Parts: sequence; C-alpha cells; structure tokens
Amino acid sequence: MLGIICAMETEAAPIVSLMTHRRERINCGKRFVSGGLFGGHAVLCVCGEGKVNASFAATALVKDFGVKALLNLGVAGAASPSLGLYDVVAGDSAIQYDFDLSYVGDLRRGQLPGFDDEFIPLYDGYVKGFEKLGLRCGRLATIDTFRYNKENLEFLRRNNVLAEDMEIAAIAQVAEFMGVRVASVKSISNAIAENGGDEFGAGLFKAIDAYVRLLPDIVNVVRGE
Repeated sequence: MLGIICAMETEAAPIVSLMTHRRERINCGKRFVSGGLFGGHAVLCVCGEGKVNASFAATALVKDFGVKALLNLGVAGAASPSLGLYDVVAGDSAIQYDFDLSYVGDLRRGQLPGFDDEFIPLYDGYVKGFEKLGLRCGRLATIDTFRYNKENLEFLRRNNVLAEDMEIAAIAQVAEFMGVRVASVKSISNAIAENGGDEFGAGLFKAIDAYVRLLPDIVNVVRGE
C-alpha cells in the first residue's frame, strides 16, 4: 500500500479528489484519507508544515496503516538558479540543513547521528523511474523556516541542492529507521529569494497543478518498484 504525505490541504485536495471509496479519520489532529487511486490502494496524510509534523505522518502511515512506500508530494522553493517556476523535480537525497552539531563534534552540518552522510538517500529505483519520466532529479533540503537567508542559500548552492522544503528530509529519516522506501516529487512555487513569499502566494495553485498533471505516472513509478 502507498502512503502519501502532503503538508498543506491545498497540496492534498486535488489528490483526494481523484481517490475513490474514500474513508477519513483524524489521528492526533492529522487528517488521513484512504481509498483507491489509479487502480491501487493509497492512504494520504495532510500533516501540516514542518519536520515534526512530517515525521509523525510518516510514522503513523507505516505503523498504523502498514504502508511499504512513502511518497511526499507538494511544492518547494528553487535553490538552483537553473529551475523555473512550476518545474517539477524529484529528490535523490535530502538533508536537514538546520540540524548542526558541527561545533561540538565530528559531524558535518546536516549530518544526523548514526548516518554516514549529510544527505539521506531516497530510494534509487524510484529516482530511475522519475528520470525516465523526464523529471530532473537531485538533492533536496529541508528547513523549518520560510524566511530568506543569504547564507543558507549559499550553502544550498555550494552543495548542489535543487530545491528546499519543510518535510522530506525528516520523512527520509523515519523511512530509514523503519525500513520502507521513500520518494519525493516537488513542483517549484517560488525561488529562494527576498521576494519568494510573493511568488509563493501568486503561483501556489499553478505549482500544484504541475505535479498533479503527472500524478498517474508518478504513482505508477512508485507502485512498479
């Protein structure tokens, strides 16, 4: 069974509308919708923004619903200047780059205890499938703020990060702990810039439409592996 995680109701609503025989439940204040999706069964959680919410959703989907694959869908800010608004990208790895123990030990910025690298790999089989769809695949970064910070943007570009969100690296950490596969597909709603908030507000629904148009193919990639 497929578990889908969206942070916002606006990101989730078009997906829910495509589900058949829907059933809903509220768990710890989070909305879970189960039903049919493109010939298979799926459970979607609208988790709310941020790493803690995303971690809870991932854990609940695996523990309570028995999902074997997690798919994070939503919008993100472009870190790479080569990306344009409404481009759709897929993650091959993700970093929690506001996590930093480098001042008190041997870990690098973003490296979690028990992990060999700052970037947690997402399932390679999904990445290869997304590449066949023509999606650009690369590194994603997660942080619990929407505020523009020049130093952070420089860090992202030094590390060849495509886009930034508030969820996927936490989901990847949980998936690693729980032994399930994970994928992330994001549509660019704004650039990471001083006016990024204005772009986000103006283009959110166009960005959502961009990944929803690809949704049958995205789901087929995850189900096919």
